Amino acid sequence: MVFKLLNYPYLVQKEIITNMDFTSIVLLAKCSTRMDSVVYSLNYNIVELRYILNRKEFTVHVSTDGEKFDAVISFEFVKELLDNEDGFYAMQQILDHMIKLRITRDIEGKCVIQVCKRWRKLIQWKFQEEFQTLFRRVPEFVIHTPLRPILARNSSNCESVTMDGSIVKAEVVEEILSQFPNLKNVRLCWPFVDPVNADSKLLKLDSLVVEQCKTPLLKVLLRGFTGRHLILKNQHLDVLEVEEFINGWTSNETFPNMETIQIFTRRFPFDWEQILDRIQTQPFDSSKRPAFYSINSQKYMDSSSSAFDCSNWVDIERQGDRKLASIKASSKVIRFFVWN
Repeated sequence: MVFKLLNYPYLVQKEIITNMDFTSIVLLAKCSTRMDSVVYSLNYNIVELRYILNRKEFTVHVSTDGEKFDAVISFEFVKELLDNEDGFYAMQQILDHMIKLRITRDIEGKCVIQVCKRWRKLIQWKFQEEFQTLFRRVPEFVIHTPLRPILARNSSNCESVTMDGSIVKAEVVEEILSQFPNLKNVRLCWPFVDPVNADSKLLKLDSLVVEQCKTPLLKVLLRGFTGRHLILKNQHLDVLEVEEFINGWTSNETFPNMETIQIFTRRFPFDWEQILDRIQTQPFDSSKRPAFYSINSQKYMDSSSSAFDCSNWVDIERQGDRKLASIKASSKVIRFFVWN
């Protein structure tokens, strides 16, 4: 029995389509011009849209709760398409080009589209635009690259990028970041040993997380970061480096916009008492600040809770504007939160 969805009233169409899985919704939009109009007219329960890029694939994921992401569609870039392979073949017109696609589903039901490598940037640009229109969300990019990534012209207002892969040079990171003019949040997930320039975009981000942060980058960030949230994960951290960034903030010479710094270290033991002996601290005073600090505004949270009990932390006061910051340190993590 043939089920003619377009013959039903719009409200029935809406109910049926919005209860389909997202892969089926994407494929349904490709059936006809009329179906495309119906599919794109609906609102879907999407919290986040994520694009994952690597050397061979461009994959689209969506999340309905902001935590679990489901793969919707994957583009595989191959040297050539062979007509004798299983699957449905289609032609897609992009600008003045007719591009051949091979469409299949994998064992999990995700749509897989194969296309020749030479069309990679064009396909990526076109479908980025389509998914943002369909799901009405600004995407987050996850880039896996040991080399320079093959990035299409960016048609989004992307604010968040995660870069994962092997060790790369600072100039490659800067090149990637420059393709996202509205970028606010970055997570770097590899050892980064190159120094960065004073005008580096890394220093001006709203939120920055660096996994396995090495000493050259660590020193630059603790002196020149001008954003709001900084998380550093480092194998070793010297007491003097911590004291230097605290004194820089206290003297109003560094971190003009800082709200939170979290530094994770595996150095044992970390002699926090050395620092406390040399800086002027205050005990918690409920008349000056609340006991709990919330950092809901931070994009990349590395804690299961967004609220921290700071009632047993020590406080310091900044010169000039007399802002308070609270500090807590252990052998594993140092947290430095500024109160507005």
